[in-house]
Amino acid sequence: MEFDGPAPHPGPDGPGPGLAHGAAGEQKPPPPPELPPNNSIYINNISEKIKIQTLLTELQAIFEQFGNILEIHAKKNLRMRGQAFIVFEEIESAQKAVNSMQGFPFHDKKMRIAFAKRDSDLIAKKKGTYVEKDRSKKDKKKKKKKDKKVNPMQAMMSMMNPQMMMQMQKMMAQGGMQGGMNMQAMAKMMPQMQANMQKMMAQMQGGGAPAAAAPIPSAVPAPNMGLPEGKFGSNNIIFVQDLPEEVDEKMLTALFNQFDNFMEVRMAPSKTGRAAFIEYTNEVSAANAKDTLQGFKVTPTTQLKITFAKK
Repeated sequence: MEFDGPAPHPGPDGPGPGLAHGAAGEQKPPPPPELPPNNSIYINNISEKIKIQTLLTELQAIFEQFGNILEIHAKKNLRMRGQAFIVFEEIESAQKAVNSMQGFPFHDKKMRIAFAKRDSDLIAKKKGTYVEKDRSKKDKKKKKKKDKKVNPMQAMMSMMNPQMMMQMQKMMAQGGMQGGMNMQAMAKMMPQMQANMQKMMAQMQGGGAPAAAAPIPSAVPAPNMGLPEGKFGSNNIIFVQDLPEEVDEKMLTALFNQFDNFMEVRMAPSKTGRAAFIEYTNEVSAANAKDTLQGFKVTPTTQLKITFAKK
């Protein structure tokens, strides 16, 4: 529930001028701003050392003498600590509380009390003036959280590097699996492939050669896919064509950024459907990505068709 109360007053703890609780000669802060009477009163300058449950119990005991209390709100978060709202059933009760308890000593501090700026939700509902709060912020948070969910393809791609992809191609070729790779095959082979990669890394480290400098294992020859190889020469940008609707920029990024020197993915229309340009900082990395992922099944029925982009 949201309440608005007057801004806290600067200066030492104490009531407004002319209050019975003020000591002689004590400098006092300005009185709270005048607001129209309300069923809800706002209290600040409350000791932050008081536990919330204790505070609620004590405020109930102190203020119930003025009339029936419908609810009391106090929170320990940074924005609301040291403050409370009390909602009375009758406005007259709230007026008595404000007039009688201004500057009341409470846990070594003196209460500052004023009417709240607006009705509480409970009172607004009784009056028939309640308006649902703007939920746009909450909806945006939910949408952002939903957008962060990674689909299975992206999750699988994040677990792979170029060596793992090439090893998978080799394993599938040895197993007689034709027509490229699919998600089911990838899932089945992942444990064995990870074990092989760990063994490979251990061997490289034991031999004193840093992982980054190790030669990339040779993969099975990339399928031709019926593309005009070499038509535009080598390039640091490769072109992927005939992409299905479900393959988007995020998925392609997850797939192609596993290779060194990746820069970006740019989606583009083509005569035969959707396409994308994948850019690397040099031709060697682009060629490695092209040859490794040529024929890769991004869906059960769609294989990647990759060429160098036209210069």
